[in-house]
Amino acid sequence: MHRESFWVGGMECRVVMHGAGRGSPDWLFPDVAPAELRNAMAPFVDADGQFGFTYSSLAVRTGGRVVLLDTGFTEEGAGGVARLDEALRSMGVAADDVDAVVISHGHLDHIGGLTVDRGGIRLPAFGAARHFVHQHEFDHWTGRPPPDDGAAAAQLRPLAEADRLELITGEIEIAPGVRLLPTPGHTPGHLSVALTSNGHGALYVGDALAHEVNVANSDWNHFSDLLPGPAIRSRRSLVARAARAGHLIIGSHMMTRGRAHTDGGLYTFIPEPSPVRADG
Repeated sequence: MHRESFWVGGMECRVVMHGAGRGSPDWLFPDVAPAELRNAMAPFVDADGQFGFTYSSLAVRTGGRVVLLDTGFTEEGAGGVARLDEALRSMGVAADDVDAVVISHGHLDHIGGLTVDRGGIRLPAFGAARHFVHQHEFDHWTGRPPPDDGAAAAQLRPLAEADRLELITGEIEIAPGVRLLPTPGHTPGHLSVALTSNGHGALYVGDALAHEVNVANSDWNHFSDLLPGPAIRSRRSLVARAARAGHLIIGSHMMTRGRAHTDGGLYTFIPEPSPVRADG
């Protein structure tokens, strides 16, 4: 289950959907006043008061290289590896052709497809790729005791053992037009990714923005933000950056991609109408 390709300048991008769900707005944003939350979420909820969300990652082909931004669930879960393989095949890419994998953060719906079981041993699913994660993120999930009973460490440590892991601490360009941006808050070392090509751009924000309404409401933390203050600062920075440059915003759990429009310092989210190629 994946969507058709869209283009950011000369970059081919494909959103890979690993699953979908529904939830109540007060589950996602538990600290927002009910009336304010109800008004903001009204365009997004169904007759039962539920909104839809996705579990997704992004495959990017640029300058002859293939980069994966997150990998979804485990092969035993919602088909992370299988669906990534399917999406890559539709782009004419095999798993061994992947040059780089970016780990936005260590939640299992983003890293479950990093490794596969081979005779009881977990090995990198994309064995030829370099894998990039923030140093603080790796330290958080592999510390003692691990915060999630070691589930994330079981995906991350095999990458280090196979010498496939790059730990970063600041902004870095890892492929033509693919720049990693530290955006801490959702987790200690959360990464977003700036994509630029031929005068066009996009921001893959991972879980820094949980929903389209976070563009207008960057001070709304969602239930799984570990560091509320830094999360707000990172959201504000990402939204301002996207609005200033006119870049697409792509979120792991957002049902649509779109752009941030500003008017007098207030931001609104404008959905992208169609996946049109724009080579500039």
